[in-house]
Amino acid sequence: MHAWISLPSKSEYRVGVDGETVDFWIQENAEKELNSVLLGTFATSAREGCQRSLTLLFSLLSSWSFQTQRPVAVRELLIEDKTHGAKWVVRPQAQTPLKLNDITVSLGAPNPIGSLLALFREGMASVQPAYRFLCYYKILEASNKGSGPFQQVNHLFADKGRVAARNVLRIQAAMFQGKCEPEKYEHLIGKKFGWCFEQMNEARKFLAHPFDADGVFVSLDDPNTLQAISDLANIAERMVIEVLVEEIRVVESLGVSENSRRVIAGYVHESWGRDLLERT
Repeated sequence: MHAWISLPSKSEYRVGVDGETVDFWIQENAEKELNSVLLGTFATSAREGCQRSLTLLFSLLSSWSFQTQRPVAVRELLIEDKTHGAKWVVRPQAQTPLKLNDITVSLGAPNPIGSLLALFREGMASVQPAYRFLCYYKILEASNKGSGPFQQVNHLFADKGRVAARNVLRIQAAMFQGKCEPEKYEHLIGKKFGWCFEQMNEARKFLAHPFDADGVFVSLDDPNTLQAISDLANIAERMVIEVLVEEIRVVESLGVSENSRRVIAGYVHESWGRDLLERT
């Protein structure tokens, strides 16, 4: 949406990808700046054609990002399967306008809930699967270890001679209600969050240390790799929401000051589909 890049002298290309041919055209807007890229290939299936084209597109974007020293990413995909007369549009979805809470207190002061939600915001705002996953992973890691903000909450309870009583969270089907491709998470139903978090450690190690001692590495230009990371990020996102809901409940149970109570309430909204705080 915000790439002011002058086009190269040539706008039509034919490139070989894994022994097959991909044609692509660089398209301009009214100001003769980069607007979109059209790719086409003959393939035995829509999935194969999309994967081959995306492999080239991601590689191209990586090159452009380095050449221009600017962030470049895919905003939306328009896919047409001419063989079967099928079309897909993959873009950020418009949604019904949401009503925000009234601002009754500053939320900017450092506090445990706020620091967790800052990471959540970063993950939600990113279109890059790897960064989304790492933001959510760090929240789950702190929750699993009882460190960082979770440890700070524990100290608040200890100061009052109490212990923070958190519920044991498990994956529930309701967490993925309305999400497509249920086969990607059905095997997790009933599993504890701690177990699920441990299964994510390999992905975390790959993203933190992408090149191993044997010289093996996997490129983030590979659509299969990005899809796998995106699937994990989606699962981690659902888990993080439950963790944050639980932590808000725990902090509220502490019986904090009225000002702190208003800070917590500032984060809670009826659009979450449940009333997180007991109202009086």
